Amino acid sequence: MNKLTRQLKLFQKNLLKHFNISDFEKVYCPLLSFIRMKPTIDDIKFDDLLHKRHGNYEDDDLSMSDVILKYYGADAHRWFVKNL
Repeated sequence: MNKLTRQLKLFQKNLLKHFNISDFEKVYCPLLSFIRMKPTIDDIKFDDLLHKRHGNYEDDDLSMSDVILKYYGADAHRWFVKNL
């Protein structure tokens, strides 16, 4: 198993653990992942997913980070920021 395959498996595991996302392609950015040589979150796709789950949180003056902290916790937020 090569390094990128191991990183993808860990990426998938953490998406499921922190955000209950089983299909990593819903939030995965192949272009940035290729450029950075590590799995990377597509922040626009992730924002769309959060809106589907939690509504239009900007109306309540919440940011994406606020929503992640509120619903998923500090560990999930740290992982998210690290993988942007």
